[in-house]
Parts: sequence; structure tokens; C-alpha cells
Amino acid sequence: MRWTRWLLAGWLMLWASHAAAEVTEVTIGVDGLSCPFCVLNIEKKLKEIDALTDLQISYKHGLVKARVKEGHRLDPALVKHKVADSGFTLRDLTLTIIGTVERWQQEHLAVRARGTDEMFLLDTQDPSDLERYAQTKALVAVTGKAHSHADLPPALSVEHVSPAQ
Repeated sequence: MRWTRWLLAGWLMLWASHAAAEVTEVTIGVDGLSCPFCVLNIEKKLKEIDALTDLQISYKHGLVKARVKEGHRLDPALVKHKVADSGFTLRDLTLTIIGTVERWQQEHLAVRARGTDEMFLLDTQDPSDLERYAQTKALVAVTGKAHSHADLPPALSVEHVSPAQ
């Protein structure tokens, strides 16, 4: 019985380390924030998301900035739900993902989040930097607005790519 607890604990620790996507930062564009009381309302709901920390909210700009706790996975659907549950509308969701650039189904560039099998397709006007990173398999930080397409992995409209620190 004792060894099964150790085996289970080891398996859970291994699973948790691989299940946490390497999304490090998030910026949430929110429509409807107009006063400090709005800030308190949305802050209360977003603090219910265990993955988020260091919330910074600006009602003047309609933005929430946060870090994703190391080892935690951020669920964009949960973010959208919490924003709506607080009475506001999600305008956009910008993520910074640490990972490697590679090809998905031969035709699309994607970033594979470090430590996971999670892929984000990359939409960009100039794929030359991304192609170079894909060839070198270098670890990169990709920032972009998250969106989805039917029957495809989630995607990012790339705003910035740099070598990961």
C-alpha cells in the first residue's frame, strides 16, 4: 500500500510538470470597465483563476495584465467565462508563450509550449524569423493575440518573437 502511494505521488508530479503549458504572461482586453468599482468586480472574479498572479487592472485602458504561475495551465475559456461572469466583455486575449517553433501538418508554423504537447498555430505577415527559429529549434518567447479556427489548434496573431531568456 505504501509503495502505491509513492508511485501515485510520483506519477502525479510527473504529469503536473508536463501538463502545465509554458504560458508566462497574459493581457486581457476588457470592454465595459469604466470605474474603480469595475476594477474590484473583475479582480474578484479573475482571482478565482488559480493560474493567475500579479493582476494589474486599468479601467482607463480596459486592460488586465497578469503573470501565469509557474507550473500552472491557463485555460482561455475560463478567462472568458470569468470576464463575462463579472459583467464585462472579453475584447481580446494576448498570451506570451515560451516554446519552440515547428511545423504543424507540414504547412503551418506553430509554437509548441515548453513542457507540453500543446500547439498554437502562428499567424504572421512575415514568417522569415519564425522559419529561422523553426530550423534552429531555439527556445523562443512568442507574444500574440489568441484566437481559434474550426477544427484546428488555437492560434496566435504574432506581435513579437524573441529568444527566450
